[in-house]
Amino acid sequence: MDAFVLTPRPSGKRDGEAEQPLLTAVSSSGLPALPPASVNTACSSSVTPVSLASAPEILDALRSNPSQDTVVQSLHLLDTQLDSRVPSAISSQITKVLLDTTLPDFWPVLSKQERALLAKCLASPTGLGGITARLKALTPLARDREGAETQTCREHLGNVLVLLQMVLGRKGFIYEIWTLVEMEPEIKRHILWREFIALVAGGRLLSVAAEAESVLGRLSNGQQERWVGDGKMFALWLGRETATASLRIDLMEDTGWKAQSLLLTASFRLGYSDNVVEGLTYKLINPKDESQRLQKLISLLPAHDKRSYMVSLLRAISTHLQTTYQEDVDTWWKHDATKVSGAAALLEKFILHHDFRSLILEWLTSTTGGGAGEPLALRRSIMAVVAQDELAFRELFEKLLQQFADKLWINHTPTMRQEVNVQILLLCAGHSHRHSPSFLARLTKSSNFLSGVSNRLAASSHRARFLGMIIGESFSALVDKDAKMKMSFDTEETQTDEAKWWKAIPYINDRIGSLKDLIATSTALVPKKRKLPQKPTSELPATAGIQVVEDLDSDSDEFTPYALPDSDPEDAEDEDATTIDRNKPSPPVYIRTLLSYFHYTDNYDRQHLALLHAAPLIRRKAASGGKEVSSHLEELASALAGIDNRFDMSDFSDLRNAGLVALVVAEPPACNAPSSNRTRSTRTSMSRPPPTLPQKQLPGKISAIWSSSSPSFQISSITTALKQSYLTPLAASAADQATGPNILKIRTFSSRMAVESRRPPPKHRKILDLVAPAFFFPLTGGWVVTNRDVPNPPQADPHILVLFLNTLSVLVHAAGPGTPALQEMTGEFLELLLSLRRVAEGDASVCEAVLLGMLTVLEVNLEVEGGQRLAEREGGKVVEVKEWVEGVFEGAWGAEEGVRALAAGVLVKIQEVAKGWRRALMGGLGVEE
Repeated sequence: MDAFVLTPRPSGKRDGEAEQPLLTAVSSSGLPALPPASVNTACSSSVTPVSLASAPEILDALRSNPSQDTVVQSLHLLDTQLDSRVPSAISSQITKVLLDTTLPDFWPVLSKQERALLAKCLASPTGLGGITARLKALTPLARDREGAETQTCREHLGNVLVLLQMVLGRKGFIYEIWTLVEMEPEIKRHILWREFIALVAGGRLLSVAAEAESVLGRLSNGQQERWVGDGKMFALWLGRETATASLRIDLMEDTGWKAQSLLLTASFRLGYSDNVVEGLTYKLINPKDESQRLQKLISLLPAHDKRSYMVSLLRAISTHLQTTYQEDVDTWWKHDATKVSGAAALLEKFILHHDFRSLILEWLTSTTGGGAGEPLALRRSIMAVVAQDELAFRELFEKLLQQFADKLWINHTPTMRQEVNVQILLLCAGHSHRHSPSFLARLTKSSNFLSGVSNRLAASSHRARFLGMIIGESFSALVDKDAKMKMSFDTEETQTDEAKWWKAIPYINDRIGSLKDLIATSTALVPKKRKLPQKPTSELPATAGIQVVEDLDSDSDEFTPYALPDSDPEDAEDEDATTIDRNKPSPPVYIRTLLSYFHYTDNYDRQHLALLHAAPLIRRKAASGGKEVSSHLEELASALAGIDNRFDMSDFSDLRNAGLVALVVAEPPACNAPSSNRTRSTRTSMSRPPPTLPQKQLPGKISAIWSSSSPSFQISSITTALKQSYLTPLAASAADQATGPNILKIRTFSSRMAVESRRPPPKHRKILDLVAPAFFFPLTGGWVVTNRDVPNPPQADPHILVLFLNTLSVLVHAAGPGTPALQEMTGEFLELLLSLRRVAEGDASVCEAVLLGMLTVLEVNLEVEGGQRLAEREGGKVVEVKEWVEGVFEGAWGAEEGVRALAAGVLVKIQEVAKGWRRALMGGLGVEE
């Protein structure tokens, strides 16, 4: 297939000539054979000096088998006297010759400075387009050819990637391109800049480089690390270069700023907007505060992209704020007050602006906003800025209080989002108490506050009642000075450490600091390059030698000789003993040592030792009662969840999952919310499958399946067992009814009360207190938030969605009817499943997972008063489930037999729920059914 490089033709034309097209397509078909790059090939021509004075002469010289001196001379002339980067027809031809002939022949023999000179000559829209076309042409050759040709093609492909990295790695590359394009006429400038944006920020260059990276595979020792095919690193580079260009453009030059805003808008479509924002923002605030330029650039974005920038900036800031606090410490909020002040200083640059003020208020009050799943420190920094605008602050306070009292909002909003609402309300109450106590007193006596507390106390959700009591007692403690008048529910829930932590939020007093507070206390947003660890080599000392000891008396029995030691299994018989590496790392005995092993990403021994000893070391440290695991919790979770199987370890998944399980078991409340956030936000691939959510203390046969099966198939094995446990009794009951009249069967009749009395009460297990707040609610609440804030969420993939739904089904089944939060879990799970009906109609696997979730919810709730409570409080959702499942059972979308069997099971369970409801209704009226 022909590859083309679009280059502008000269705008001028002679009299009588026809109008020429603006862009000329230069074909790169008929690629020359790829000879092995060697010094002999490069130096086989004559070394006679060549006189070069114009671009056509340089083009002819490069085409006529030049010497290395001629090539270097041509590059110097193109750089100094004849700028080949200016778009023209002759520059396009020179670019093609440099890439097709000069690069394969002379790259191995060029010095570092000469390679940089070649990269400089290609640092143009024409050169970048030519490199992209060359990569696109070489990639299938390197992948499909066999034998020696494959190795040659792979070498050339690697050289082009290195050249591309050198071109893009030039400091101020985007600004250089803009200076070249800016000199052209307006129409031509517009076309060239749009083409450059489509190539760099539109994803064309990244997709071609990533495909070439996948063909080349992992780097060998000594090779330069490549980043052009990594989406995150490429996005970081794009953000930094956009910031560098913004630093060099005059503030009064509108054309340059509009061009950079177009580039930034397109970069948000790459799918790595968080990384773009990190690179852009960090470059413009460190080491010198250039936030004025940042405001100028962001103000030119469309409204939707302004919101994307703000959401990405908030997520970037949250990664550098504290996520967990000690509930038993009264001044817990002072530990990260400096970071919060620094974050508030950065947000102040935007929030007080009119456009961003409306965006942040909408984000704080929306159903899926407020930073659900993000740390409280992020909301503290936002409120420290919003409080500076009294009108916006009062508007936000009243809107949040109105949401707090809304019955529909209480019943249908995820629990995690309601907790965020209460946290912001408490922060608002604390600020009003310090600066405007009369306003707080008026709100405390308003109908919204009184009805809000009443509606939550009457709510069926245990967590909603708890949050209502927290708001009532906290507001009353701030307003009512008389101790007898203060609201106090005097329950066990309001006296716990968690309740005290919630009640301390109004007394937080954060202030706006400086940007240095955020930068000094946080690691850099942009990762620094690090040296790859060198593999230690063992060498004998220079004085070492082999000494021959004479056997003086071989028959002497004075000394008993020792047996010869066993040979090292890693030592081959034909291997030189001086080259063996005997400086092996020892197994880690401290958590900090374990983390250091994880950081050695290019050392197989340390990586394998870290994975092998992670689970037992974490369990041992947790059992000792120290704080070594809890103090490194975030680092451990990040290391285990983010590690790659770059060494193709056969037991990688088993060891990694074992470490995650040990970490979850060691610190369940503190570990699982961040792990759930990472699970829903991390982009997965075939080389890094999504980490399944580990679960322990599963009932009955499910626990045996978990312990015996491979971790990669644990969820699927458990869900298969769940299906069998649900459908087998239904099939047996259906077969029993088909064998004949029930009156002919022998059966011992018992009253329903007698049967219920013999049923053992559900046992209270520790997992019942953890499954909802630590596992279930972070997953369901984060689902809603991610689907709104992320353009292409990982959950959109059917495989990830099925795993997500099956995990939730396992959690509900493991919690059972005895969990205190069963009602809240039931409501949120049914809400989530009903929202996926349209997706399930187009994919059989998703439909099966949705039906299994519905069947699990019904099965668990039937064990609680025969489903009466489910019918009373979630009757509307049950009716919606029935109507949709009937369509699935009737084969409206061509459902498979297994899907229809699950649909039949759901319909049978709904009938049992309805029967239990009728029985309770008739019993209440004094009528026997």
